[in-house]
Amino acid sequence: MPAEKTPMLRAGVTRRSILPAPVLFDLFADPRGCLTWHVHPKGLEVQRIEAPEGLAMEGAGFTGRGATRGVPWTFTARVLEARRPDVYVVEAYVNFERGPARRARQTERYSYRSDGDGTLVTYEVEVERYVTASFWSSLAWRAYDALISARAMRRGFSELLAAAEREGARSPVS
Repeated sequence: MPAEKTPMLRAGVTRRSILPAPVLFDLFADPRGCLTWHVHPKGLEVQRIEAPEGLAMEGAGFTGRGATRGVPWTFTARVLEARRPDVYVVEAYVNFERGPARRARQTERYSYRSDGDGTLVTYEVEVERYVTASFWSSLAWRAYDALISARAMRRGFSELLAAAEREGARSPVS
């Protein structure tokens, strides 16, 4: 059965942070550093990220591996845009060891706008999966995305931002 591309899953959310935009940018743009404070939803484990030390700026690439609910995966990412402290965009290609969605492409965009003593952070994510599934399984994927995935992505970002604030308060970055 050939892989079928699922409809694009899009989610977005804007949250206010107590941290200044440059601090948030530096926390989110450091692939290796974020492993020390980054939180992930239950069932998602990032095991390793291979990247140079420090910020990954526009054009930089990095790789990693992990597992989702026990299914191993690897990824290759590239920074598409990095304008400190305003915007950070990363595109990743993920390969799963098994399951109906064997490949995916994900683009995450973080936009920062100063807001008084803090920052308004807008997180936008697009996910495209390549699924090998029957008509009914494909329909189930679409329903799952519509009912659960987008909300879970927004909640995951809120948890990520809270973790960044704890890290930023613990060891301020300039």
